[in-house]
Amino acid sequence: MKLTDLVGLALSRLGTGKLRTALTMLGIIIGIGIGIGIGTYAGWGIVFNPVTLVVAVGFSLIVGIIFGVWPASQAARLDPVVALRYE
Repeated sequence: MKLTDLVGLALSRLGTGKLRTALTMLGIIIGIGIGIGIGTYAGWGIVFNPVTLVVAVGFSLIVGIIFGVWPASQAARLDPVVALRYE
């Protein structure tokens, strides 16, 4: 059995939610690693400010609510026939 077959089998065994979570965590780890690597190579210090983390999470929540929840609630108020009508 080839390595690609094993990887495909492992990925197919994971549920969609678990796969998405695993890939998200992998992306975060790779991103942090690249950031640390570039900072070390360039001679910059690594600075972690908790306020930046709070602002980033808050901004993400606001964007998610505005561009996700609000349009969905607007669409839920529409009559399905009117919403799906093609003009």
